[in-house]
Amino acid sequence: MDLDSLLNDISAQFDELSRRSLVDSSAELAEVERIGVTLDARLAQAVGREISGFITDGCQFTGILVDVGKRWILVESSTAAGSELVLVPTIKLSATWPLGVAAPRQREESWAIRASPHHILRKWEREGARVTVHAGLTRIRGHICGVFRDHIDLIQWTREEGIEVREKGTRVKPALTIATAMIDDIRRLVLRDSA
Repeated sequence: MDLDSLLNDISAQFDELSRRSLVDSSAELAEVERIGVTLDARLAQAVGREISGFITDGCQFTGILVDVGKRWILVESSTAAGSELVLVPTIKLSATWPLGVAAPRQREESWAIRASPHHILRKWEREGARVTVHAGLTRIRGHICGVFRDHIDLIQWTREEGIEVREKGTRVKPALTIATAMIDDIRRLVLRDSA
C-alpha cells in the first residue's frame, strides 16, 4: 500500500467519524430542545387553526383556536344555532391535535398577564352571557355574576325556568360559588342573528 492510499483511507475514516458525530450531536441537540417545549407554547403556535381535543370529563371539542393563555385555551366551535365558545384550562386537556412545533414565544411580559382567563370571564359577566359550566359530572347552566381570583359566582337557571332569574333587578336565586380548579370547561353559546 502506498502512502497516498493510506492517507486517503485515513482521511475517509476521519470524515465518516466526523459525519457520524455531527449527526449524533444534531439528534441530541434536537432532543434537548424538544424537552424545553411546553404545551402552551405549542398551543400558541396553533392560534387561528382548527384543533380537536378531549377534556378530562370525557367531552370532546373541535373548532378554531381563538386565544391561548398560560393555563387556558379558548376554542370557537360551530353549532346549528350559531357558535359556541369553549374555555378550557390546559390542565383539563386529556389530548389535543393537531399541534405543530413551537417557535420561541415573543412578548413574554404580555404572556404573564394572560396567565388566567379572567378577562374573558369578566366580559361574559358584563354581557350577561348564558354559559354552561362543566365540573366533573356536574353541568350547571346560568350566567356569571362574579369573577374572583380562584372562583366564580354563577346564577343558575334550569330549562323549566328559562334564563330569566332576576325580577326587577333582584336575585330570585342565590349565586352558586364554583372553585375554578374544579372547572373542566365553560361553554358560551353565541346565537346567530335571526334577521
